[in-house]
Amino acid sequence: MGYMRHEIVNFNCRKLVATMPLFANADPNFVTAMLSKLLFEVFQPGDYIIREGAVGKKMYFIQHGVAGVITKSNKELKLTDGSYFGEICLLTKGRRTASVRADTYCHLYSLSVDNFNEVLEVYPMMRRAFEMVAIDRLDRIALIGFSRLFKLLEFVSQDPLEI
Repeated sequence: MGYMRHEIVNFNCRKLVATMPLFANADPNFVTAMLSKLLFEVFQPGDYIIREGAVGKKMYFIQHGVAGVITKSNKELKLTDGSYFGEICLLTKGRRTASVRADTYCHLYSLSVDNFNEVLEVYPMMRRAFEMVAIDRLDRIALIGFSRLFKLLEFVSQDPLEI
C-alpha cells in the first residue's frame, strides 16, 4: 500500500474502528496494521451488502449511510454511521445469520478474513480477544432468539386455542 493511501485510510478509519470494543483497547500497532488492510466500498440503495446463509468473507464498518439488517422474522434493525457488522465470520468462517441491505448510499470499509488472519500472524495474542468479542455477540444473538421464543410461549400459554 502506498504511503499516502495508508495515511488517508489510517486517518479516516481510526475513529470508525474505535467504536468496536476490541479495537478501542488494542495495541495501537495492531490497530494500525488492521487499518492498513481495510478496503473502501460503496453500495447503492437497495444493494445487498451481505445475504443470510452466505459464507462470510468480510466484516464491514459503516463510514456513512444507513443499512437495514433483515432477519427471517422480517424484523429490521437499522445500522448507521459508525456501526459495524459481520465480525463473527472473521473467526468462524460460518454462514451469515442475517442479510444487510443498503437503505441509502453506504460508504463502508471492509476487512477480509484473509487480511484479518494475515495481521493476526503478527499479533497472535489478539485472536483470543476477537474470539471473546465474537462469543459475546453470538450469545446476544442467541439471547434475543430465546427471548422471542419465551415471549411466544408465554403468549400461547395465555391465549389457548379453543376447540
